[in-house]
Amino acid sequence: MYVLLIIDFGSPPAVVLSVVLALSGVALTLLFTLAFAQPPTAFDTVRNITYIGTNTVPGVEKFLNIPYGKDTSRQRRFTSPEPTYLPAGTVYNATIPGPVCPQITGGSFAFFSNLSNSNMSEDCLRLKVARPAGLNDGEKLPVMVWI
Repeated sequence: MYVLLIIDFGSPPAVVLSVVLALSGVALTLLFTLAFAQPPTAFDTVRNITYIGTNTVPGVEKFLNIPYGKDTSRQRRFTSPEPTYLPAGTVYNATIPGPVCPQITGGSFAFFSNLSNSNMSEDCLRLKVARPAGLNDGEKLPVMVWI
């Protein structure tokens, strides 16, 4: 958001000072709200797991790096995937992006241009979930899966 402020410096100093103070109060309130806002959470009531997410995009809550399958590297390479479950009572930090599956980097395909070997792993069976902010408990949403 940008605000264009035009102050007529021919105005009395008290008017200029009151405008500046009012704007600084709004800026401080906004900074305070952003600094102390609670992160979004999601509760798995069946397995008693709490997911702590992030809201870096206005109006969107994201939960990153949620494991859904066991590690597929080393001795489990080329075996059938198996589900994995977090222990009951877990509070899971879902704010950090997980690894991506090994693939070619660079080239002309846009999705490969920002990959590096440092964020690739065979242990990559992870979900990224995004939902609109401000949902009520039990509210149903459409689901889209992108592979």
